[in-house]
Amino acid sequence: MLKVIFHVDDTTRWPLVLGNAENLLRAAKEKREEAEVEVLANALAVVQCVQQTGDELQEQMCNLSQKKVRFAACNNSMHAQGIAPASLLPFVQVVPAGVLELAERQNQGYAYIKP
Repeated sequence: MLKVIFHVDDTTRWPLVLGNAENLLRAAKEKREEAEVEVLANALAVVQCVQQTGDELQEQMCNLSQKKVRFAACNNSMHAQGIAPASLLPFVQVVPAGVLELAERQNQGYAYIKP
C-alpha cells in the first residue's frame, strides 16, 4: 500500500496540493494500487480548513475526503490564527502539532510531499 502525507503551510499552495492528491489517487487506481493519503495543514494554511460557503477549494477538499483522503489541521496553528475547532470543515481532524503529525506519519512509512 502506498502511504503519502502532503504538507501545506502556505494558503497559495492549496490548489497544487489538492491537484497532486487527485493525481496520486488517479494514478494509483490505474495501477490498481491502494493509497492512503493525508493532507496536513499548518501555519497560515489552516485558514482554508474553516468552513466557508461556496468555496471551490473546499468543494475539492470535500470530494477528496469522500475518496478517503484524511485532512488534518495543526492545533498550534489554529490557536495562533484564532480558529476554533467547531468552525472547521466536518471532515478535518485536529492534531496537537503539525510537526509531530509529520514525524509520526514518516515513522509509519508515509512518503512526505510538500508541493
